[in-house]
Parts: sequence; C-alpha cells; structure tokens
Amino acid sequence: ELAGERVYRLGGLNYGAGDAESAISSAAGLYFTHEAKRFDAAFELNKRNAAEFRDLCEALAGSPLGLQLAAPWCRLLTLGAIVARLSDASAGNHSDLPGPRQQLIAAIEESIRDLDRTHHSALAKLSVFESDFDSAAAEFVAQAPVSVLKGLDDRNLIERVGETRFKLHPLICEHARRH
Repeated sequence: ELAGERVYRLGGLNYGAGDAESAISSAAGLYFTHEAKRFDAAFELNKRNAAEFRDLCEALAGSPLGLQLAAPWCRLLTLGAIVARLSDASAGNHSDLPGPRQQLIAAIEESIRDLDRTHHSALAKLSVFESDFDSAAAEFVAQAPVSVLKGLDDRNLIERVGETRFKLHPLICEHARRH
C-alpha cells in the first residue's frame, strides 16, 4: 500500500428480494438496464426476464463489473443465454466468452498463481465454504490464522463481511478449487 492510499471495499449490488418488481427496481436492475441500453436501446428488464436477471446476478454475486461486462451481450443473447454461457465458464469452457470476461478470469487465475505456498493452500481450503465463514473456522479448516486472512484480503481474494466473518467471491472460489 502507498502512503495516503485509501482502499474502498465494494460489495455486490442489491438485486431485489426475489420477486420481479424488486429485481427491476433494485440497484443492480437499474444499473444493468442502464448499461444494456447502451448496446441495445430496446432492452427492457421486465417481469418476463426478471428471474433470468436474478440468475445472472447470483452468478456474478451482484458484481457491478460483472454486470457491466455482461450488458453488451444483451444485443445478441437473452439473459438466460448469458447465464448459460457463464455456467459453461464455471465448467471450465472459456473459449466463447467475451474478451473482458476472459481477462477477468485470467486476472483471478494469475492472482492465485502468484500466491506463496501458505496463502495458496489456505485459499484452496477456504473454497470449501459454501457461504461466509468466521476467522476461527478459517484457522481450523484451512490452517489460516488472521495474518493469512489479512494477506488474502490485501490481495482482494477474500472479502470481509463482518467483524470476524469473511467470504470468497464465487468466481474466486471456483478457481481456487481448481488450483
């Protein structure tokens, strides 16, 4: 970190409470609609595609960057087709992904490869957690004391979600399991 540098942690955008109306009016819904209309002026987030939009947000954990990278594909694909392509990517098929998405995956993989043995091992073991976990569980399951968690957090590979709770972004989790 540089002197005077500030780190602002950004989480995923809220994408509603599960019903179509809340998804459409959510922060993620408004942002995605704005971005998608830049590429397809006729795009509309509505009751017919709100469930697919929620699936997209689930796959991306509400990530603004992920939503921004997915938006141009609305010109060619339905939201369901975009989600299907993301599922293919989760299975390891990256060949048909848009360039920025490939770059994001490559950056994640490079970040994981650059870890020293202790952090790499801890991240792989932490990927067993389906949701968030506390520091005691991290130390027990992954032999990851707070100093290791701090190192992973410094590299933005884990996210602090409470005073002593952490989680892995789904994309980081799936790639950590493979490495």
